[in-house]
Amino acid sequence: MTTNQIPTRQRLAQFLAELCDPRLDAMIERARAGDYDEIQNPATARWLLAADLRRMGYDDLAEQAENGRWEPAEFEVADWLNSDEAAAVMMEIFGEGGL
Repeated sequence: MTTNQIPTRQRLAQFLAELCDPRLDAMIERARAGDYDEIQNPATARWLLAADLRRMGYDDLAEQAENGRWEPAEFEVADWLNSDEAAAVMMEIFGEGGL
């Protein structure tokens, strides 16, 4: 795995840990668990991360989150698109005939 292929949730957890703020420990765990992962939680991840950062006083980082700084990397999207989960979602949306 190259540096560019480190999953976003791991990169985010590492970034938060490097801030050396013990108040962020719960956020670090949430990042590792995928709570802020836009693939796992596409409707809420970005806004949840921004809200949590704001609550901790990191308004500049919250704005970055809102602007997509922690969007999934291309390889993560490609992996998801090739997953059984994606196939099931596509089947649910488009039916058996597909696109």
